[in-house]
Amino acid sequence: NSYGYNRQLPQAEFDPALAAALALTAKKHLGGTLPVLRMTCPDDARSHEVAQIMIEHWRRVGIEVQLRKDADSPDDWDICYQTVKSVEPLMDIWPLLTLQPSARVDALQTLSEPTRRLLLELERTVDWTTATKLLHRLLADLLIEARYVPLWEVDEYLVVRKNVSGVPTRLMHPYSEVERWTVQSWYPIDTP
Repeated sequence: NSYGYNRQLPQAEFDPALAAALALTAKKHLGGTLPVLRMTCPDDARSHEVAQIMIEHWRRVGIEVQLRKDADSPDDWDICYQTVKSVEPLMDIWPLLTLQPSARVDALQTLSEPTRRLLLELERTVDWTTATKLLHRLLADLLIEARYVPLWEVDEYLVVRKNVSGVPTRLMHPYSEVERWTVQSWYPIDTP
């Protein structure tokens, strides 16, 4: 439901046969052996469980991956598994791609030239329609480049009783503008 999501892009399906064929092609291209890839992920049990499942799927198709802990610099890993919550995609895309907390031009050096251009163009855009179109184009290019692979997106819902009014239609977080909400009592307040 996010404006950052481009509904015209097809979702990539999991295809083990295609993955094995691509791994064999890469092995042939690299002279018969694939390097052991290093992967980092957040330090929590659920992320490690998901990372182990992905590593097992890769092992089945011939790709060896080692899970690394405490890999801080980009030289310590080849694959970075992240769990992020993007409330505002136009503002969150730069830190997500550069792995930096703020937008810094020197952090763009690791990105491809088309990605750098689109991010800088997105930064200079002043109207909403153009910004949304650029964001969709950037995400399409990232899928083609296969450098950043979104695994899934979870929609969040908020259920509010009908006696609560003033709740904005598009919330930034569950208690967005809570000071403007009006709660009407739903139980009898007079004594029997």
